[in-house]
Amino acid sequence: MKKVKPAEISLEIEGAYVFRGPTEIVLQLNHELLVVFAMPSLECSGVVLCDTNTKAVDLCSMLDRVLGKLSALSDSSEDISIKLFGMSGGYTPLMDSLQGWIKNHGLKIVSQDIGKNVARNLTLECATGKVRVSYAETYRSAVPPFIDIGSARERFKETSPQTKILVLAHNRVKAILAKQAIEENPNCSATLSQEPGHFFDENLVDFCWSHVFLFEDMAKETSLKRWIKGLREFLPSVQIYWVGHGTPAYARSLPHLPSFEAESVPAFKKALNEVLVETLSISDVIPFRKQKKK
Repeated sequence: MKKVKPAEISLEIEGAYVFRGPTEIVLQLNHELLVVFAMPSLECSGVVLCDTNTKAVDLCSMLDRVLGKLSALSDSSEDISIKLFGMSGGYTPLMDSLQGWIKNHGLKIVSQDIGKNVARNLTLECATGKVRVSYAETYRSAVPPFIDIGSARERFKETSPQTKILVLAHNRVKAILAKQAIEENPNCSATLSQEPGHFFDENLVDFCWSHVFLFEDMAKETSLKRWIKGLREFLPSVQIYWVGHGTPAYARSLPHLPSFEAESVPAFKKALNEVLVETLSISDVIPFRKQKKK
């Protein structure tokens, strides 16, 4: 029987996450701190990714959320072990808060790879909690090194024309997977919003995206209808797509992309490529602003 390759998620956004196996998480660390909660007995792992400038109270809040979710899956936290990575700039006061939190909750650090003034590439096996680490050969603090030449960050040059796509989804894992799929095309970049619901209250004057992907979990946003109407009126060239099921009545005229689930990723990528092929026939897409009649 042919072995199925685990799905990979490229993690770039700071936050608190819980992933189930056999998913693998890949990420690149420079000054950031990565805390891994390994729980192999239930084949899942928790992750907290943050910048070293993060406030201690915010770090502890993220740690609490992950521990709470993992504890709800098991009767005992004894199955959970902690692994620490990153912080190439060296020890900071944030480590004192982290170590204090770990001690207060009766958890143990089983491994850590901190400091060393080196950037890291990591792969986390969510089912086992094992972490594979590789290092950059050289390091310059002003220019973060990226080992994978084919990564989205390495491909995009400031002079390259790009199709800019705004991805709005409450489910952060789906949003990250969509961003990864979009940026497999070297002429495309995707933007995610930390608070997608708040995005509908922002002014459209600075809107710079040529495409918007609205995921199905945005349907309950009360300002969505008004926002779509404003986008169509003032920026008619912007292409809006609905991703998944549960399209509200006012958005049923929007073009549709398949639901973004693990088993439907190939179908999503195929539909996405059809959208991008049509768009990329133009060298650069700039949203056209509709002029008001005098």
